[in-house]
Amino acid sequence: MDDRTGIIYQQNKNETLAELSTRFGVPENHLIPLGNMPNDGCQKCKGTGIKKITASGRRIPCRCTNPIK
Repeated sequence: MDDRTGIIYQQNKNETLAELSTRFGVPENHLIPLGNMPNDGCQKCKGTGIKKITASGRRIPCRCTNPIK
């Protein structure tokens, strides 16, 4: 997930985060790896995968996406 836009990019099998950032033209430091896609029935994010947007505009992933730390 791009923490600036909230767009979720699909990572290919065996693709690194650096390769994914190059493929989509997104800086690697703005990509947040997710464990799974957002849950449509999630009460917090309503299926968007975004828990909240900070004052600076950064998107924080919802717990339903199981963000990888």
